[in-house]
Amino acid sequence: MVVVLLAVLFIAGFVALMVYVVRAQQRSNVAEVDRLGRALGLPVGSPFLVERHGRTFTARFAPAYKSTPASLTVITPVDETAEAAPGGAYRESGRAHVAVRPRIVFRPESVADRLAHRLGVNREVKTGDAAFDGAVYIVTDSPEEDVQRTLASPELREAVRALLAAGATHVQLNFEGLTAMLVGPPPYADRFEPIAKGLAQAAGALPLFQPGTAPRGPSVIGLVIASLTGLFTMVSVPVVALTQARPPLAGSPVLVGVGSGLALWTLATLAARWRLRGRSTSLALILIFAIWGLFVFPAGTYWAVCWANQALDTSPAVDHPTTVKRGWFSRAQPHYSYYVEVVSWRPGHATEEIPVSFESGGNVAGGHRAVVTTRAGKLGWEWVEGFHLTK
Repeated sequence: MVVVLLAVLFIAGFVALMVYVVRAQQRSNVAEVDRLGRALGLPVGSPFLVERHGRTFTARFAPAYKSTPASLTVITPVDETAEAAPGGAYRESGRAHVAVRPRIVFRPESVADRLAHRLGVNREVKTGDAAFDGAVYIVTDSPEEDVQRTLASPELREAVRALLAAGATHVQLNFEGLTAMLVGPPPYADRFEPIAKGLAQAAGALPLFQPGTAPRGPSVIGLVIASLTGLFTMVSVPVVALTQARPPLAGSPVLVGVGSGLALWTLATLAARWRLRGRSTSLALILIFAIWGLFVFPAGTYWAVCWANQALDTSPAVDHPTTVKRGWFSRAQPHYSYYVEVVSWRPGHATEEIPVSFESGGNVAGGHRAVVTTRAGKLGWEWVEGFHLTK
């Protein structure tokens, strides 16, 4: 009953802390946006809705958190075919139509982007505008035809370049409309005006979209992480938790397990390169897979080798009378691990260090007589099956 009560109190405290953090961030967001609104001439307490260059703008502030700097996202809506104005269609004169608004992120092109393109890993939509294609990197999973039609206007491409030159870290076309992000501490009033002007020019040069946006596909990064986490769970956790596979006393399980794991990791990374290539973010996804896999495959294969050596072993158990040299423990919250050092029975070895349970001799002093029970191991690596003290 006490344990349940403590668990409930812990969960309630955690939820209360999260609510407090979220509300504090919301208050910070509102306060900074209000401050920006007053600097731009809005009445105190009025909602942030700024009219500039024939467009309406809203803003969203994100305070700094740990290594993430503060940022301000400026948002303006885009024109859709369903919008109407007195006397006819709204802003439709001479503008192309695109059936579905694609999701696109524009950001400065980096050295890694150019390298990934040269390696044939990343797929980047090219507009044919050399100045734009050389300065701006397009991140999108939308159909290339929709993206090309969206970016057909030279005025749009020039406005996006101007926004990035004005300090926007990226410009995004998404379900909110057209957005630009400014990164860095406030105040933002002086930086807001050129961003609003650039967004107005870009929004006016966009084609007309049907209401709605392209559906969001599954997160590939999430799939990569989920796949590797599942793989780690399937390979490593059951081996350790259910079978309690023990490293052998001798042999080369580390060399065999880690070496085999690295070989599997290499094959899996090559397969990931083949499977994930052709996206605007392929290099980043492949690197995530490779880094996670570098931990998953060697560790999982090592424990699988230890498990096979122990679980498939049919050799007879052998008792080795010995003497305890010392006992000790290590603490890894919230558990203790106990070990003993005993006189070795193996030729050429003075002592052996053996993990034990507290009941079977953990934290025991030196000088006690004991028996260590071992088996030969399916793969030929002797492992400890049991340990107990004797009189």
